[in-house]
Parts: sequence; C-alpha cells; structure tokens
Amino acid sequence: TIACAAGHSEGGENNYLLAISLPDKSVNRITKSNWKRIKETAWTENSDALFMIAGNATTEPPQIWKINFPSGEAEQITKDSDIYSRLSYSPKAKAIATLKTNLNSSVWLIPREEPEKARQISFGAGNYRGTISWT
Repeated sequence: TIACAAGHSEGGENNYLLAISLPDKSVNRITKSNWKRIKETAWTENSDALFMIAGNATTEPPQIWKINFPSGEAEQITKDSDIYSRLSYSPKAKAIATLKTNLNSSVWLIPREEPEKARQISFGAGNYRGTISWT
C-alpha cells in the first residue's frame, strides 16, 4: 500500500491522506479530517500505522502525527513550536528520525533616527510568525 497526500487549496489548505492498494489499484481516503499541509510520511513495519509531518487547524508549525491504518485515527506525537522538515521510520529500531529546527524569535526596538542604537527587548519567544504593532 502506498500513502500519499492529496487535496486542494480552495478556501485554505484542505489536504488528506490516500491509500493506494497495489494489488487491486483501489484508492481510499485514510484520514477523516483535513490537514493544512502534509510534508512527510513513513509506514510502520506491519503497515498498521504511518507517521507524518503535518499541520491541522490547531497546530502551527506542522507536527509529527501517528495515523492508524485503516481507521485514520490521528494521534499527535510532538507538541511544540519547532519545525520538523524530514521524517524516517526504522522498523528495526522502532524509532523515528526527524530533522527538527528550533527557532528563537526576539523583538528589537530600533530608533528610526538612530538605527545604530537598536536593542533587543525580548529573548527566546519561540517560533513567532505573527505581526507586531504598538503605539
């Protein structure tokens, strides 16, 4: 069985996992819910589950998930602000290897007239991707 991501971006990202059976070439949806993005997948040794890096409505950035097969039940493995970009599963070790990037965001105050006097006013706020505004 091959697992692959499919979906569309109309009205936001709506992705899901498909299972393609090689013997009969049938295509079935694995996940019941939609995902913002699906980046990597890896099957377990007996194909009863797969791991994936993906984001849903409540997780940003994407996290590592375990998807049971064929039920499609999702279990979130990681819950942090780090970025996961690669994933591999070793059946022999029964372990996941992943590339994890830890970003620390900080806020700086930079005087318009004297930019050389810039100073950092917050430290290690995690992976902040929002906007900043003040008066």
